[in-house]
Amino acid sequence: MSFGITPATGFPPQASDEFPNYIQFQNQGTDLGLPNVDTVNFGRNLTASRGTGENANAVTVVADTFTWAEAATDYALTSADLGNGVKATHNSGPVIITVPGDTELGINGEDVSVLIMQAGAGAVGIVGQSGVTVNVRDALGPTIAGQYGVVSLIHTGENEWVLCGDLEVI
Repeated sequence: MSFGITPATGFPPQASDEFPNYIQFQNQGTDLGLPNVDTVNFGRNLTASRGTGENANAVTVVADTFTWAEAATDYALTSADLGNGVKATHNSGPVIITVPGDTELGINGEDVSVLIMQAGAGAVGIVGQSGVTVNVRDALGPTIAGQYGVVSLIHTGENEWVLCGDLEVI
């Protein structure tokens, strides 16, 4: 993810051009909010805020902490999982983690990733829903190799992912 700070309208500005009077938050070249907005949520746990008072000459960027969603049964990824992780906690029988399409996940051209960990003893498989491709290296399967195994699911294109890490050998 990238963002930039650029003039809000034409240059030079009509009024004082002192920082931060003319900040326009952008995400990948697209304006976010109006020039006078004080806080922008870029999504994926990233916000930026314009300072006030003594901090008027500062923009604060905050990246929230990594969180784990728990999956004790079959699980479909959500937008909240992007940039975070899913921990499969079951101890018997297989659990399938399904990767929905980009639209359902709210992915708009950006590349994101999800960590998946097999915390319990039960097997964990990763599949794409219809129209979603999950690519795995030759000789490996889309199942985590065993308890405490961790894999990365990396979005690489429209409805396309790469699964890599501690995967079963087929």
